[in-house]
Amino acid sequence: MHVRLSKDREDGVWTLYTQASILDAADLVEWRERIVVALEPLDQRIDLLLDLSGLTLHPGIASLFALVASDELAPRAKQLFHYGASPGTAAAFRLAYSYVRLYENREEALDVLDAIRRDRLLLRRSGTMLSPSASDRQMLEVSIREKKR
Repeated sequence: MHVRLSKDREDGVWTLYTQASILDAADLVEWRERIVVALEPLDQRIDLLLDLSGLTLHPGIASLFALVASDELAPRAKQLFHYGASPGTAAAFRLAYSYVRLYENREEALDVLDAIRRDRLLLRRSGTMLSPSASDRQMLEVSIREKKR
């Protein structure tokens, strides 16, 4: 099992890479311990991508994995995006918590993150203190996906 945190862009985007087979609760506990250690050096919340492409996940543990990932990663992230999940892992994430940012690939996740950052910058510059609703964010994400097709 291998977990690695990497600062991938100078603008503060980090990626947590996982190469693991999580087949039971013991594997999940080990993965959790490794991500806690990987995130330990961070002294602030970050924009975080979770690469799920190297993950083999037993369907029986998938929902619990999604909950553990959310519980451990969300408090450390300003924004959390998942990508590269197998269909089974993606379904488990969506069932485990309703508003998961889950994308097919890294480029799609980064496009949405960059669009959200641009919107926030515009709002700051305009002096507007509006916070987009969850439905607004979802509409933005759908719009970006459609433009890529």
